[in-house]
Amino acid sequence: MTIIIIAITAFVIMLLFPILFSLFFLRKSSGKVLEIEQTKIRDPRYFVKSFTGLFDEKWADYDGSGKILLSREENILEADGLKEYPSVCQSIIYAINLDFRPQAGTRFEKEVYARQNAYLSGVETIRAICSKKNLVLGNGTKVLRWVDAEGTLTASDDCDLGISATSTTKIIVGGNCRFRRLYAPTILFGQGTGEVLLDECSHNLNLKSTPLDELRNIKYVTNDLADDAGVLAGTIITIYDITVLNRLTVKGHIRSHKSIRLCDNAVIYGNLFAEEDIYLGQNTRVYGSVFTQGSLYAESDVTIGQPGKTKSVIARGKVIFNKNCRVYGYVSSEAGGECCPDYNLSKMEPIALSRPRPHKGLLLKKIWPAVISIAMLFAIITTSISTTAILKRIHEKERLLEVEKAIAKEFTYGVDGKPDGGQLETIPTLVTKEHVYFEDRVLERFYYDPNGIWQASEILRGAMDSLPEGVNKYLMLIPTRISLEDDRYQMYSDDVIGAIAEIYATMPSEVITIDTANALFEHKSEYLFFRTDHVWTALGAYYAAEEFCKSAGIGMKDISEYQENRFEHYIGTMNALPEARTLSKYPDYVSYYIREGAANQQTITARRTKDDYLIYNTPTVALSRQGYDIFIGSYFSHSILYGDLKKDKTLMILGDEYSKALAPWLTPYYENVILVDSKFFYGGSMEFWQLFSQYKITDFVVMEYVQNLGNSLINTRIKGIFSKP
Repeated sequence: MTIIIIAITAFVIMLLFPILFSLFFLRKSSGKVLEIEQTKIRDPRYFVKSFTGLFDEKWADYDGSGKILLSREENILEADGLKEYPSVCQSIIYAINLDFRPQAGTRFEKEVYARQNAYLSGVETIRAICSKKNLVLGNGTKVLRWVDAEGTLTASDDCDLGISATSTTKIIVGGNCRFRRLYAPTILFGQGTGEVLLDECSHNLNLKSTPLDELRNIKYVTNDLADDAGVLAGTIITIYDITVLNRLTVKGHIRSHKSIRLCDNAVIYGNLFAEEDIYLGQNTRVYGSVFTQGSLYAESDVTIGQPGKTKSVIARGKVIFNKNCRVYGYVSSEAGGECCPDYNLSKMEPIALSRPRPHKGLLLKKIWPAVISIAMLFAIITTSISTTAILKRIHEKERLLEVEKAIAKEFTYGVDGKPDGGQLETIPTLVTKEHVYFEDRVLERFYYDPNGIWQASEILRGAMDSLPEGVNKYLMLIPTRISLEDDRYQMYSDDVIGAIAEIYATMPSEVITIDTANALFEHKSEYLFFRTDHVWTALGAYYAAEEFCKSAGIGMKDISEYQENRFEHYIGTMNALPEARTLSKYPDYVSYYIREGAANQQTITARRTKDDYLIYNTPTVALSRQGYDIFIGSYFSHSILYGDLKKDKTLMILGDEYSKALAPWLTPYYENVILVDSKFFYGGSMEFWQLFSQYKITDFVVMEYVQNLGNSLINTRIKGIFSKP
């Protein structure tokens, strides 16, 4: 009993300490609005510059054969001599001296490079296109990747502008157009090409030189807070929804922990930051940048930014612009943007406008003692309840383990590893931000992050560039299970295959990219991913290894040469999710494959504690380790897998948990396979290069799960490994 009291006391102290510590520093914090550094952003025209730079370099050596070597050999058509294109054109198009005007109904599945004007009237689909002059997309044209013009880029009604649409001059976006990222000195939404853009003069606003008050925790900007001219010379920081009433001006920034609403004709000189949605009324103007964790809804005649100065509009949710809106600079929306959609903004639920109230920010200082007292009381009650629940859960888990052991042998499994051969459930029981839950499985949702894609590309490209000459370089990105599910579930995920293709497109030409997504898709009806875990099965790893061998010119042994064995009743890490209450009823099984005569031995450097590693010999694939650790082991730094090919040929894999099931498939074709865990590798750059040199690596592959793209722990470790020792 004494131990329980001590444990509860310690828990309460640990629970309260960060709360009190945070409150202390919150009171001391100035809460100043962060400035946006405009000079350190990545080039929004990266895609077109990368493509045209490579194309122009290769075109100088073009021999007229109809083939051109870019990242790989591509067919090419010179547009100046063509009057008609195939209905589905699978060649790169290069228009040099004449305007590019293809016939209606054409689909272009490769890039188009036009040095003159380009007019795509009636074109259904185009992968990517750039023009050195003006570019016009006809009604309903769908861009799959990117579009760029050095002149004016005009998108007619109902276009889809793909991942990125850019121009060095101006973009005009028609009604009901969809987009993800836009960049141009001037972007016009819902305006005809002949309409005059008002207020094209630049206002040199220097907020640092203007003395500004700081108002905290207000809900409304009213005439009572403004001067006789309707101007509030101050920056606003608030924890509430905030509304700026009609025709009022705020000379500073607005930062809200909830939503922001600007009523008609309101003007903001600074930036807008909101954790929830931002609503901009008719004829409002924001001279700074706009950032929201929610969505942005702009009614007609809204202006963001000012001519000659690049500003940003960034939203985690949707971005909706009505007619006659304009932005000077950059627009990005993770959930997708629309211009003048079919529905009316006035039908959307607005922030309720109630009677303005006096400023009550000072009252917050008086209620902090009560808040702290309530929090402490709540923590004590919660601790008591939690302790009881934990003890109960421990006993319940012990009971369930005994039951599960008793029934494990009674299961038979279907093609998807589901017990009793049942079909997979088709109706989700719950959809959250991160997962889609079914009775018998959990699917991870994927969110496209352009900045994360760029960061991953930079890190992976830097890693490949660091490798010595003569080493064969490979990159293998693994898709999520949801990308292989039926089309009805794709609404819960962004384009995984497109994100992988985007990374692959940025790699140096000597890097061979492995198309695991297509290899898995061809076998999607088979048991490729666990239902209770996010990793793939040994069978899924086999098809990826087969694709690697094709790219490396290796004749891979057929899976029929291996003896399949099973570890029954496997329940993976997804079962730990609080919402995954039913997964234990539908356990997976782990298949592992052993080939007669294979070495199946490794020297593993395994992690015991943070700074303690143990080196020992053990089978590469061993049932004694159980679960997914049957392959290689758990929490290891690196391992030397002994191969069956006694030649001076060694493969190094730098990978995450997906590499554990794949590496054993490749040992028959190398003297050694060096598997380095990108998350738990014990050393840094110096130790990595010593390992690389010691085993004289001839082939090198980086493996990474698509969910780890971006500034993840794994990529941070990869970046550190390839930094100069």
